[in-house]
Amino acid sequence: ENTNQKDSDLLEVHFSGDRAGADFKFWTTAAETTLTVRSLKTWFKPLDWMTVSVGNVGLYLYTERINWWKTPTGASAAEFSSWDGRWSNTILEETGGITVEATPIDGLYIGAGVAPGFGNAGISSSSTKSGDTTTTTDSYKSYGVVAKYAIPGTGASIGLGWRDDGKNDWKVLTAGADFSVDTFYGFVQAKLRFDSDSTGWSCSQDDIKLAGISIDNYFEYTISGIKLQLTAPVTIRGLLDADDTSDYSYMTLRAKVTVPVDALSVYCVVGSDEGFNNGPAGSNGPCIWALNDTFGDTFNIYVNPGVSFNVGSCALDVGVELAYDNAADNKGTFYWAVPFTTTVKF
Repeated sequence: ENTNQKDSDLLEVHFSGDRAGADFKFWTTAAETTLTVRSLKTWFKPLDWMTVSVGNVGLYLYTERINWWKTPTGASAAEFSSWDGRWSNTILEETGGITVEATPIDGLYIGAGVAPGFGNAGISSSSTKSGDTTTTTDSYKSYGVVAKYAIPGTGASIGLGWRDDGKNDWKVLTAGADFSVDTFYGFVQAKLRFDSDSTGWSCSQDDIKLAGISIDNYFEYTISGIKLQLTAPVTIRGLLDADDTSDYSYMTLRAKVTVPVDALSVYCVVGSDEGFNNGPAGSNGPCIWALNDTFGDTFNIYVNPGVSFNVGSCALDVGVELAYDNAADNKGTFYWAVPFTTTVKF
C-alpha cells in the first residue's frame, strides 16, 4: 500500500560503541522517493552507570510485546477513536529533548528527561502590559521521570513513572510490577490520566483532576516451543462527570499464538480491531469494545493468521487480515487485506 512505511520504519541505522552511539530512523510512502526523518538520537556514557541521550528521546517502564507501542493512556473513547492520546508506551513524549538514565546500584534504574521539542525552551515566561495592568504567563514543556527496582531473587520488579506533557496538557502517573519465571513473563500496571475535560479536547492546568485509569497488562508463556501472548487493557472513564454517558469505559484485546514449524513460525492474532495496520482491515470501526449497554454496537473483531521465515538475511512475513466492524444500525462491515513485509538487516 502507498502508506507511511513506519512501525517498523523503512530505514533504520544504529551504531553502538563502548561509550557512545547513535540511532537514526527514516520513513516514506511506498510511491515517494523522498525520505523523511522519523527520529535521530545520539547518546554517550559519561560514567559506566549513566547514559545521556540527545535528540528524539523517550523513557519507558513496562511495554507489551505483541505491538510494543500499543499501551493505553487512560484517554476517553472519543480521544481513542481520533488517535489523540490513543496509545503511548513512553513516560516521556518522543520528541526533541534530553534524557539521563542511571543504574546507581544493582537492580535500580532511574531515568529523567525533558522533551520541549527541537528549537524550544523547556520553561518560558512572557509578560503583556495593557494600561496599568501587566499579565505574566508562565509555561513549561513536557518532562518525565521513571524508576524501576528489580527485587533480588524473585524475578520481579516494581516501577513508577510520571509523564507531564506540559502546562495545560494531560499528565499520566504509571505504577506497576512485572514477574518472570522460567518461560512465563507478565506485568500489570495502572496508568492514571489527569485532565480537566471529559472529551480531552482541552485541558486547564487550574482544574486538572483524575480523568481516567487504564489497567494495562501483558502475559506471555512458552510451552514446547509454542508461544502464547495476551494483552487485554481496560480503561475506566466517567471519573470527571459520572452523568456524562459519552465518557464511557472500554477495553481492547489482543491474543497471539506462535507455533514453530521447521524453519517457519506460524502465528495467529485475534482481538479487537483497533487498527493493527493502516490498511483496509484497520481503524474503520469504533476501535474499542464499550463496557456499557452499547457493547454489541461497538463489538468488532480482528483476525490475522500468518507465517514468518527467513531467506538468507531477508526476513519475510505474510498473512491475511480479516476484520469485522459493527455499527449502531447493526449493519456490520467486513474488511480483508494481505499484509506482506520483507526486512533485511546488515
